[in-house]
Amino acid sequence: MKNKITDIQPQVKHEGRFSVFINGAFSFGISDFDLLKLSLSVGDCLTDEELSDIRDALDESKCQDYANALVCRKMYTEKELYRKLSARGYTDDVCQTVIDRLKEYNYINDEEYARLYIEEKKGQYGEFKIRQKLYEKGLPRETVEHAMSDFESGDAAYLLLKQKLRGGKPKKDDRQKYIRFLASKGFSFDEAKDALNAYTEDTDGFDDE
Repeated sequence: MKNKITDIQPQVKHEGRFSVFINGAFSFGISDFDLLKLSLSVGDCLTDEELSDIRDALDESKCQDYANALVCRKMYTEKELYRKLSARGYTDDVCQTVIDRLKEYNYINDEEYARLYIEEKKGQYGEFKIRQKLYEKGLPRETVEHAMSDFESGDAAYLLLKQKLRGGKPKKDDRQKYIRFLASKGFSFDEAKDALNAYTEDTDGFDDE
């Protein structure tokens, strides 16, 4: 049986979208833009291959719209966006096509994402924690290592310790607790120890000395 378009009706609940009926039964929804682009009209007869191509094109269009909405709100890594699109049920080919298009226009840029993320978080975490979080976001090892190559934590460990202690003197018995706190933020043992030593010097020693 031929795939004949028997009706095209505007959707009541979705302005700018239409329902296309094939052989009297609903076949797919389509935007007014895609309807014009594909030049579909009542009475058109489509082969199975043509109908399949139309549905693939519409999936890609919907995926593109969803991806555009996502990247307009916040930055994503390529892997994060792929996971989002895939979770919506789009095929691997459709997801990759949309992502490649966004990369072409620089809406997805893993190198820039890593650079900005490091700049934002370097006062909150140490090198190890930031590197771990970048890997969790799906960034390639080469991208992460290149972005971290010039990383300097500066006074971040000292300032975090000062914030935790609210500027007061640390307790000597809690020395290991302070070091563990800084280690949990991604600082090395030496960085944590140096920060604690510098802080105790600035506060004239421990509270119970």
